[in-house]
Amino acid sequence: MGYTIYKAAGAGAGGQREISDPVVQQHIRQLLHDGRSQLLKNAYFEILRDQAKVENFFAEEIFKNDAK
Repeated sequence: MGYTIYKAAGAGAGGQREISDPVVQQHIRQLLHDGRSQLLKNAYFEILRDQAKVENFFAEEIFKNDAK
């Protein structure tokens, strides 16, 4: 559906971290929240596009003037 680009905000110690680390837990929560938010936003925009009605008033005006 899309791409996500991450920017490294700071350099930390390399390697794996424990899941019990509060920083890791907060990062996971943020990723899940952002992913859900993006999914809901995309679904909302798709619904709006499906329900949209486009009218070409200029073409209708030309058609009315040509019919006279």
